[in-house]
Amino acid sequence: MRRSAKRPWILFVCLLSVLVWPTFFVDSVRGRLIRLIAPVARYLPPSALEELQRLEAENHLLRLELAKLQQTCEQLGQLPHETPPSQVVCAHVIYRDPSQWMNSCWVDVGQQTNQLLGKQIISKNSPVVVGKALVGIVDWVGPRQSRIRLITDVALKPSVRAVRGYLQDVILADQITSILTHLNGRLHLADSKEKQTTIFFLEQLHKNLSHPSSSWLLAKGVLHGAGAPLWRSKSHCLRGIGFNYDFSDPEDNSVKNTSLKPGKNPSMPILMEQDLLVTSGMDGVFPMGLPVAEVSKILPRREGSYVYEIEATPITKNLEALQTVCILPATDFINP
Repeated sequence: MRRSAKRPWILFVCLLSVLVWPTFFVDSVRGRLIRLIAPVARYLPPSALEELQRLEAENHLLRLELAKLQQTCEQLGQLPHETPPSQVVCAHVIYRDPSQWMNSCWVDVGQQTNQLLGKQIISKNSPVVVGKALVGIVDWVGPRQSRIRLITDVALKPSVRAVRGYLQDVILADQITSILTHLNGRLHLADSKEKQTTIFFLEQLHKNLSHPSSSWLLAKGVLHGAGAPLWRSKSHCLRGIGFNYDFSDPEDNSVKNTSLKPGKNPSMPILMEQDLLVTSGMDGVFPMGLPVAEVSKILPRREGSYVYEIEATPITKNLEALQTVCILPATDFINP
């Protein structure tokens, strides 16, 4: 009888001890369990979709580096001797905690991948993208697996700014390319007249969007997740805070002291719905120019406030069903 009376207390003490374990120990144990139960995805050859995503991410990084080099050359009046190549590592999602479904996921690359590459690509604070768009950041690295914190997590707060113009056209052109790929793959549609007409107009629109045009860099602020309910939540809403254009910077080419009110400058408001939000590079974590989200709603300013709060939708729509992601090297910023 005494033994039976002690068992609940022993169980209670064990559960209490689990709750007070340090975070690094819990992450280590979880990483080992995930490594044991993970599928053999890392041993499968890369698919055409994975290769396409990797090339798209590298192409976007090279464009950003080229734009930065061109700006530097204009300032210095000389050309660089060499451009360092970008490094991108593709990874498969192998595990998602149902209670943290839209906050994090685990992938099948880690420190051993860096050793095979001979370079430090996967590390804490490495940005994670799907195509051109930012989807998260690496926040823990194990020997063979890593944990990614998604942009829908409340704790992840990338610094962004609104962009209007050519970069919006680039995102729309990518979406048209995806539609054309799916249309050409639908064999049951055959070569109907409607299909051919649709493809013709989409190709013409894609061609028009591919011509470089002006871009305006406008309001700056911070994004974070909306804190959706737990257990496999599928909320894609992001919140934005502190959006305003109160000072200019070297990358800016917009008009200062514009406002959302049409009475002051109706041709160039600092923030509009459907504006593209890209990383500004001012947080010391994410490189400048990665598309993150699109403004879906601008909330009214509070009384006495000079900043705006917004709601935004991620560029990557299927965050709850990610299968393959690309990991970029972490920035070299060191906080003194």
